[in-house]
Amino acid sequence: MKHVILTLSAIALVMNMSAVQAEDNQTEERVGFGTGLVIGAIAGGPAGAIISAVAGAWLGDKVNEADKVPVLHTKLASRTTDLNQLKRELVVADTELHKVRAKLVEQEITQQKVSQQKHAVTGLKFDVMFRTNSSELEDDAIEKLLPIALLMEQYADYDIQLTGHGDVVGTIDGNRIVAEDRALRVKQSLVNAGIDTRRVHIINLGNTQAMAELVDVEGRAMERRVRIQFVESTTAKKPSIAQN
Repeated sequence: MKHVILTLSAIALVMNMSAVQAEDNQTEERVGFGTGLVIGAIAGGPAGAIISAVAGAWLGDKVNEADKVPVLHTKLASRTTDLNQLKRELVVADTELHKVRAKLVEQEITQQKVSQQKHAVTGLKFDVMFRTNSSELEDDAIEKLLPIALLMEQYADYDIQLTGHGDVVGTIDGNRIVAEDRALRVKQSLVNAGIDTRRVHIINLGNTQAMAELVDVEGRAMERRVRIQFVESTTAKKPSIAQN
């Protein structure tokens, strides 16, 4: 009789809890707990009801967890989408990085070429030869000056240095005058070819560096000259029309 009373009490308790559940819209945990009480009360009395109530609560937790699985799948799908987007962005960034590196390598190669060209230009030297006690330019000398003018147009950050020389024939002052005149004739020829007069500089050494003896005709002929040399300009200039 006591078992029947306990069983009826348990059933009443379950029904009461179910009504409360319907009214308050509680979670599945209470469903599991109530189900455990019914099974336990019918199967094994009050002790069984307590044990089964715990099992029912556990079952309710599992049901609740099972209900969360679709949400977790949705979150996982969202995370996967974000990860794929990050991977695509990483690929794009890596591609851009390779492009930047390629440009840097190209710029470095270009700078090396420019440096080599400048070094080559700096080392260029041309000599314009003259007859004894003369500052007249020969036709072949004028032809030699034209490509020099073209180089100066290409290398706007370089100037021309003209150094006048004379041989041992004549006086020191006389050689200085003729050496100066020779350099001025070369300068005028470059200016006529289109080079800014401000880019052409003159140094007059006269016969101070003459080494050939009077009897050395060929040696003295090599000393009657104007040496043309490219030098770096202290201020970069653009090619311009000659100024007379």
